[in-house]
Amino acid sequence: MKDIVSDIVDILRQAYRNENIMKEENVVLKGENEALRIENALLKERLEHYEKPQLDSQNSNIPPSRESLKAQAIRRTRSLRVSSEKKPGGLVGAYRKYFAQERKAR
Repeated sequence: MKDIVSDIVDILRQAYRNENIMKEENVVLKGENEALRIENALLKERLEHYEKPQLDSQNSNIPPSRESLKAQAIRRTRSLRVSSEKKPGGLVGAYRKYFAQERKAR
C-alpha cells in the first residue's frame, strides 16, 4: 500500500513540475504572440500603401457628380498644370506682321 501511495505522490510531484514548466512556457508564448500581433499590424499599414487606390473620376469612368464631397474638393483644388514664368500672349510683333501681309494681298 505504501508503494502505491508513494507512486501517487511521485506522480503528483511530477504533475506540479510539469504545470510550472507549462506556465512559464505559456508566459513566453504570450509575449511572442503579442510581438507578432504588433509586427502584423505594422506590416498591414505598410501594405495599404501598395494596394489599389480608391476609384474616382480621375482614374475610372465614374462621373464627377458621383464623387464624395472630399474627393470633389481635392479634384477642384489640384491642377495638373504647372505655372510658367512666361508672359501670356503670343510673340511680340507677330500680330502686326499678319496684318501687314493682309494689306499687301488686297
